[in-house]
Amino acid sequence: MNLENNKKSCGDCTKCCDGWLSGTVQGHPFGNIGGTRIPCNFVLQGSGCGIYEKRPKNPCRNFQCAWLKIPEVPEHLKPNLSNVIVTQRGFAIYEITKAGETINSEAIDWWMEYCKINNFKLIYS
Repeated sequence: MNLENNKKSCGDCTKCCDGWLSGTVQGHPFGNIGGTRIPCNFVLQGSGCGIYEKRPKNPCRNFQCAWLKIPEVPEHLKPNLSNVIVTQRGFAIYEITKAGETINSEAIDWWMEYCKINNFKLIYS
């Protein structure tokens, strides 16, 4: 896939940094820590990453949001609009992660249909 032709961008979406996923950036852990959702130390709510140009390869640059990566995923399924983060795991597995208090059921339905049509497995975390 040619990402250069993909016009999508993260914009003000910071769901991957808001503590729904986990990792460590420059020695600062984020995610579900001791039962508390801790955002990345470098996220600037509403505007993105405070160290974007210097963000580390792992986990930041390596992370591939399926909404961003797959052109046919509709705009309204962007993680900050749907409260769902979808990531590809291996060749034919997609993982849905809850990323908000309420999940947009249309997002789940869309991903279920997408995976069915493309013969992908869909898992929930």
